[in-house]
Amino acid sequence: MPIALKVFIYRLAIYTAAAPAMILWVVCRAVHSFYPVTIHLYRSNRIGHQCADLELLLRQRTLGQKPKKGGEIFLTQGPANQTYLKISRRRVVVIANEFFVELAKKIKQLTGDTKLIVPLPAHIQPHGVFQATAPQLILNAADHRRGQEKLAEMGLPAGLKYICFHCRDDSYLRKKFPHQNWSYHSYRDSSIHNYVLAAETMAEKNLWAVRMGELTAEKITATSARVIDYAAKHRSDFGDVFLSATCKFFLGTNCGLSNVASCFNVPIAWVNVAPLGTVPWRAEDVFIPKKVRDKDSGRILSFREVIACGADSWGLQRNFDEAGMAVVENTPEEIRDVALEMNARIDGTWQESPEDALLQKRFRSLWPAGHLVSGFKSRIGAKFLRDNQALLS
Repeated sequence: MPIALKVFIYRLAIYTAAAPAMILWVVCRAVHSFYPVTIHLYRSNRIGHQCADLELLLRQRTLGQKPKKGGEIFLTQGPANQTYLKISRRRVVVIANEFFVELAKKIKQLTGDTKLIVPLPAHIQPHGVFQATAPQLILNAADHRRGQEKLAEMGLPAGLKYICFHCRDDSYLRKKFPHQNWSYHSYRDSSIHNYVLAAETMAEKNLWAVRMGELTAEKITATSARVIDYAAKHRSDFGDVFLSATCKFFLGTNCGLSNVASCFNVPIAWVNVAPLGTVPWRAEDVFIPKKVRDKDSGRILSFREVIACGADSWGLQRNFDEAGMAVVENTPEEIRDVALEMNARIDGTWQESPEDALLQKRFRSLWPAGHLVSGFKSRIGAKFLRDNQALLS
């Protein structure tokens, strides 16, 4: 059946169902006055939103924010990860049905209801909340037993530690949602080959390094047997969650899969961060951004210039194109250095010099009061700042 015809039939079904649904809405509103019930429209078709949006709400409640009032249902489309859906259902009621989601949206549009049908807000730089709270959705004993079987399947010896590494490319979205043009945020993409040096360096530290991802663009070639291309050979919904939740640290970009690790309070080492005003959420995390280059002159802009022109918050590739700017990927050596710093910090062997402390302070001072990331707790990579002090001018 042609796609256009499928879309027409689908929309016709929604409009046909709208009338009886409106009657149901009237009944629900009447009940709501006696026993409040909230229907949360929950975005879960992307793994980053599926885990972080719900986790943020649950963590806010542990802090006395956004208290639960009566009953609630989380209504969502087909989830990105079935394992995370299962874990979520241990804590809240989640109904995964795309038709019901579209119907609820249509009712909300027709009625303007703001109490019964409420979109679940997206996680936007939730630094303070994630720093102050423990994970709310957790793995149980059965998950851990199954996880040990997964590690054995992959050839990881029992008891040895591993890191996960991952980069964002355009392959997943192109293949998963082929009818949409995803080039609008291609400035966030990077090459997995630039991460292999870091993975092999961690292997030399007696760690295993697991390359994560689904529908990836390229396979990796590594000289160490301790570097495993899980994405190419062993990938599963369960593995995505278990490995991200139990690794020593997660080396990746600011994209969805790293959010899974963040939701389990796993230390994050973000590289190739773009835009600049996006930083990981906890004091244990480390990051380095992509640099921004003027295309005409080839000059690298300072952080202050990036913030002043607003490029620190640009969310579209065309923003950079129209300004005559391009982002510059981190080098394999820069990524390796971040991995070494994160590993040393976790092991308790990292020594911060007075110069490092001063450079961190200078970087934090660049952000004006009230900025979305002002007061963030994570740290920009120490070696990156030492080697790029001109960016602080």
